[in-house]
Amino acid sequence: ASLLKPNGVLAFEDPYLGAMISKTSYDQLYDEHVFIFSAHSVQNAFARHGLELFHVQPLETHGGSMRYYLSHKGAHKIRDSVHEQLSYEKKLNLDNAKGFIYFKNNCEKNKFDLVQLLQQLKSQGKRVVGYAATSKSTTILNYCKIGSDLIEYICDTTPIKQNKYSPGMHIPVKPYEAYKNDFPDYAILFAWNHAEEIMEKESAFIKNGGKWILFVPKVGVLND
Repeated sequence: ASLLKPNGVLAFEDPYLGAMISKTSYDQLYDEHVFIFSAHSVQNAFARHGLELFHVQPLETHGGSMRYYLSHKGAHKIRDSVHEQLSYEKKLNLDNAKGFIYFKNNCEKNKFDLVQLLQQLKSQGKRVVGYAATSKSTTILNYCKIGSDLIEYICDTTPIKQNKYSPGMHIPVKPYEAYKNDFPDYAILFAWNHAEEIMEKESAFIKNGGKWILFVPKVGVLND
């Protein structure tokens, strides 16, 4: 607070807790995202240092982020966006334990449904691969204990990730060409926050009879 000029503005952006809980996107929790903030938590934390939350701006980044604007108390008028966001969070019970118990239960159901679906596809002799070796995928795979017995490999276009293994569950990471040259029956979309552009890019996979597995906000199969 002492570094900020009297009429200065502190702005920062972070994945939004409300989006994570409403979408059951627990894969947001990984090493780069040490904290997942809400408007309530930002307001309370910075108030201890004499700063005031006066504006918030929802964003689509990371599947749901928030940009927070703070200033010295009274330096800027508190906008309606703050009041609206705080009201929304109270409806989600983000200001008490109920919201987090709800999130916990949804995470457990999501885990059960995803593993059950993959086991069912395996029993039917279907080939399933992962699409994109994202940081998010590491959280999903380790939480659900999904290994190479259920997912054949993960394809990724990033050279440094290729010919290695996913952290913890040791699923092979192969070049994109492995997927493109031999389409599987199903692909689990780990980069779900880029679903629209990926599916547009991968129209050949769908035309070939391929199906997408999604797990946000619920487990399901597209074009089934």
